[in-house]
Amino acid sequence: MVAVPADHAPNLRLRAAQYASAIAEYFRAQGKRVLLILDSLTRVAHAARELALVLGEPGAARGYPPSALAAVTRLVERAGNSARSGGAVTGVYTVLADGDDANDPVVDTARAILDGHIVLSRDLAQRGHYPAIDVPASLSRVMDDLVPPDLAAAARRLRALIAARESGRDLVMMGAYRAGGDPLLDEALALSAPIDAFLTQARGEAVALGPSHAALAALMEGASA
Repeated sequence: MVAVPADHAPNLRLRAAQYASAIAEYFRAQGKRVLLILDSLTRVAHAARELALVLGEPGAARGYPPSALAAVTRLVERAGNSARSGGAVTGVYTVLADGDDANDPVVDTARAILDGHIVLSRDLAQRGHYPAIDVPASLSRVMDDLVPPDLAAAARRLRALIAARESGRDLVMMGAYRAGGDPLLDEALALSAPIDAFLTQARGEAVALGPSHAALAALMEGASA
C-alpha cells in the first residue's frame, strides 16, 4: 500500500500514484498478474494542476492545464499486458466528478481511455438503492469479448429496460403516463420490482458470478414471456 494524505505537497501526491504504478510494473515484469487500485485519478489531476499552475502554465479546460490531464493519461496507460513477460496490470481507478458533473475534464479524460466505467449515482443512493450503480450510464468495452452472446444480449435488454424506466420516471410519478403508450416502458414498469431485487444487494452480501448469470437469464426470460 502506498498512501499520501491530502494535506501533503502536490508533488508527493503525484509521485505516490507514479510509485504505486511502478511497483505494479515491477511485479508484471516478473510475469505476475497484478491488481492495481488507485484512489483517485481526480486527486492526481488536482496535484498535477497545482504543480502546473505554480510553474506558470495557463489553465485551459475548467482550470486544468493540459499537462494535468496528460498526467492522468500517462498514468493509466502504464497498466495493461506485457508481451515480454506474460504478466499484466489490471488497473481499477476511482474518479470523483466535481459537482457531480459527468462532463468534468477528468471524468471525460478517464472515460475516453479506460476499458469501461461504473457510474455511482447520488440519486439512487438517496432512494436507498445499494449498490448505487447507474447501469445505463455504466459501460464495458470488453464485455462482448468475455461473455457468451446470450448473456450479452440479456444484459443489453436489461439496460434498455432500466433506461426506459428512468426516462419515463417523471411522467409516471406525475400520473401523466398511460399504459400502452410505450411498450418498452410498460414492460419495464411491470418488471420494476424484480429488476430492483436483482440490482440491489445488502452490505456484506456476496453473490458468485454463476448464480448472477443465472438470475439475469431468468429475469430476462420472464421479460420475454
